[in-house]
Formats: sequence, structure tokens, C-alpha cells
Amino acid sequence: VTWHDRNRSFDPRDQEADAPRSPQSEERIPTLDDVILIDDKWYVAADSHSADALPQVLKQGDTFAVFDRLGEMGKTGVGEQGLYHLGTRHLSIWELFIEERRPMLLSSTMKKDNSVLVVEFTTPDIHNDGEVILHKGKLHVYRSLILVDGTLHGRLQLTNYAAETLDLRIHYRFAADYHDIFEVRGAKRERRGTMLPDERAERAVTLGYRGLDDVVR
Repeated sequence: VTWHDRNRSFDPRDQEADAPRSPQSEERIPTLDDVILIDDKWYVAADSHSADALPQVLKQGDTFAVFDRLGEMGKTGVGEQGLYHLGTRHLSIWELFIEERRPMLLSSTMKKDNSVLVVEFTTPDIHNDGEVILHKGKLHVYRSLILVDGTLHGRLQLTNYAAETLDLRIHYRFAADYHDIFEVRGAKRERRGTMLPDERAERAVTLGYRGLDDVVR
């Protein structure tokens, strides 16, 4: 695995202030504090629990990827998230952080043929030395993910709706365990291959694994 550095619309007037909680669900009912106006559109920000409710799956040839609704892997779910090629998981963790905070989901849309995943989110209040430097809903983040020829491609676009220029730290957390699909589903292997040392360049990181078949992945 080589990493390169390269609508649901909502009007708060329609919300019932005293909407009852369903006894069959633990998902928190959105309140007015969850309603965000961005670029003349209303959104309901989802918490991490609801972000895990519906996994998103990209498919292309012998490659598929399982994400949560944020377009991330490893943070939530039952352990099957990841990027798979020819039955082996080549990416088991893939997470985005903005100023060390996980974004808040606004919408997540999968194309009908499972070829493109588009996610929109914003950030919670961002603090520095006890002061809010970026208020919730002032940063709009657009993420698109697509599989092409066995490779996962991602695009990240940030739009600032605050009055001030922003200087933000963005980082990714990623890892690969190279488990096959049977291990992911609970099978135990008596022997495994060898994890190779990371190869780091100025704008790229390569993770590797030599299997028992002596093939480097």
C-alpha cells in the first residue's frame, strides 16, 4: 500500500421540538444544536454512532473497500472495514483528523453502481488556548473516494465560511494488517507472513507484507 500526499437537506422549521425517542433505537434524535446552515443549505450533523449505521462499499473488479459513512476505516463497525484486493486487506485503518478532531458527518452518498462515494462534513468547535478559533459549521469539507485499477483514490476539498483566514493542521492515520478475508471474519492462522518496514519518502509512505507464498503485497 502506498499513500501519496497529493444531501440530506434539512429545514429546522420542520423539526418537532419534542419528537419522541423510539424505544427500539439507541440513536440520539437530532436537536436544534445539530442543525447547521452551510452555503444556504441546512444539514443535520450525525454523531459517530449514526455514522456507523450504514457501511458504504466501493467495488471495482477484484478490489472492494468497506467504509463507515464518513469514508473512513477502522474507527467504527464490526471489524470488516478496509481496502481489499484479491481477497487480502491492504488497508485496515484510514482516518482523517482536522486540528486533531474527527469531522462531523453532514451527508454520505454512494453512487448506485458502488463506484463513487461522496461525503460532506464539517468540524465541531475548534479551540486553542481555551478560545474558539473555528466555530462548528464554518468549515465545509468535501471528500470523494473512487476505485480505479486496484487503487483507491481520494479527493479532499475544504471551503472556509468563516470571516478569517484559517491555518489548519490536517493529518491521516492509516495502517495495514494484510489479513485475508477469512481472518477478518474470525479464522485463525497458525502461520503468517512478514510485515515489511515502512518506506517513507517526502510525499509518500509505502507499507508492505511478504506472504507465505513469498509474494510481496
